[in-house]
Amino acid sequence: IEQALALAPDNSAVVLLAARMEAARGRMDEPVARLRRAVELDPDGLRARFALADELQRLNSPEADGEALALLDEIVRRAPNNLAALVERARIAARRRDESRIRSSLEALTPLSTAWSAQALEQFKSFESAVTEQRFDDVVRATTFLRNVLAPVPAFRESLTAVRTPTELIAEPFDRFLALTPPIAQ
Repeated sequence: IEQALALAPDNSAVVLLAARMEAARGRMDEPVARLRRAVELDPDGLRARFALADELQRLNSPEADGEALALLDEIVRRAPNNLAALVERARIAARRRDESRIRSSLEALTPLSTAWSAQALEQFKSFESAVTEQRFDDVVRATTFLRNVLAPVPAFRESLTAVRTPTELIAEPFDRFLALTPPIAQ
């Protein structure tokens, strides 16, 4: 990976891969720095932003949570119907007691919930009730349960795949040369 970084230092996918490897090693600062670089290199990419938001919220500080929320806001702005981003934004907003973001997430999730299973709808109602009654600790719990029951729903899996590398992969496979000139067809 270090060799790949030396050959393609400005490739967001390589920097994202390096960040994921640092995170897998249990390091805290290196993945965050590399993920920030990956976001800088690919301003339209969702995966680096989501990965950075994940790493930041693991730091468990108000500043890191605030930055994670800003990243999730940007993802939701770019992909307004992304279930995974909306649920995650609501969860972190509840930890910060940010009522406007929680309500915004609830409003965005409501029309998307019409095709969910009965179990997912039940969890969504718990989430909605906790939001209405401003029980922020219950909102955190409800969003976690909601995420878990939405996991098998195809729309949620598609949303998650759009923002996160599948768990069975460290990174998406490279499908073309990054530093080497592609050969001609002949």
